[in-house]
Amino acid sequence: MRTANFAKRRQRRQHHFTSFRVLLPLCAFVGTLHWTYEHNSRANIATVPRPQINRACCQRSFNWAKSHVERVLNRFQNDSFSVQDINDAFRSLRGDKEVENKFFLVTTTSTGEIEFSEDEVDDFTANCKDQLLKRLERMQQKENLPDVTFIFSSLAALSQIGNASTKVPIFSACSSETDHQHIFIPRAAPHWSSRNLADRAVVDFARKEPKVFFRGSLSSIERARLFNEFSAKHDYVDISMTGVPDGAPCDERRTRWCPGLPAKWVEKYKLKKGEYVTMKSAANTHRYVLSVDGVGCADRLPALLSSNMIVFKSQSELKEFWYRDLVPNKHYIPIKPDFSDLISKVKVVRGWKVGDQKRMIASANEYVRENLSEASLDCYMFTLLRAYALKLI
Repeated sequence: MRTANFAKRRQRRQHHFTSFRVLLPLCAFVGTLHWTYEHNSRANIATVPRPQINRACCQRSFNWAKSHVERVLNRFQNDSFSVQDINDAFRSLRGDKEVENKFFLVTTTSTGEIEFSEDEVDDFTANCKDQLLKRLERMQQKENLPDVTFIFSSLAALSQIGNASTKVPIFSACSSETDHQHIFIPRAAPHWSSRNLADRAVVDFARKEPKVFFRGSLSSIERARLFNEFSAKHDYVDISMTGVPDGAPCDERRTRWCPGLPAKWVEKYKLKKGEYVTMKSAANTHRYVLSVDGVGCADRLPALLSSNMIVFKSQSELKEFWYRDLVPNKHYIPIKPDFSDLISKVKVVRGWKVGDQKRMIASANEYVRENLSEASLDCYMFTLLRAYALKLI
């Protein structure tokens, strides 16, 4: 009896072992298919390790960076590029006289070298170049950068390229979602007028004026409309023009640059310069602040979101990579591009309890603190460059 039972158990074990030997290769094959799909559809992002950078790139920051890099590179998921392709595209862009001084070439190596092209660029692009070099050098000191070559553009939107064309990606901090050649990288530095706004104001929030504050130059058609509508004294807004630049984008799409256009807006709308007030001073006197695009994305926005003011943001096609995280009416108050609902929105927010207004400010502050620190942005840049390196052949 025992011998019969033993034989049956042995037969079942052999059957299970045989099934296992059959299923194991099948599972491996299915796993290979799944990995291949993920590998192709996610631009190899799954194979990118988490940067260490002295523990600055924590798991939470890496998950945040990885999700954005996946989206940014998704449009190039079936593409690959050679360094020769990139060099050819760069020479083509430098051949367009209207935009040639808005581009430079960047190369990093795993042996610690960082090289920038020597071509002449305008002052704004030169500043972008200096700030990007500082970021890459800081990153290189913490962890080796990958072997990559890429084109950087300081244009507000790649639609400004005009006659020049390229099939390789172009790196920039700000662009439109319709610019399919674009790869987002972190902005080099905050707007000069709004640094240190994260410092708590000395005036209690409840004692500040419940008005929307804005100061800025006449650098876009949106701002021209704003100054025309609200330049006079108003019970709900405190808005003034502080400068008239030599030129501005010709339209909202920013497809062309028009020298002398701001001066024409001044004449058309009878605009005058107002009193200059620093952003840090305004944070002590006003509850609300307005963010409006200029030549490109409003580069002061991160600083405004870190301040003790509620941000009213005009809607725009221009974006930075992290804008998609922002939740309207949680992190900021959305405003129509023509500002037709600005006053009504101010009235609504004025009606909120002070505690509710402070909660919106706290939500915006928390987002900036957790995601837009230098450590988090470096983590994003590391993750992006490593994933992009896998696209190069």
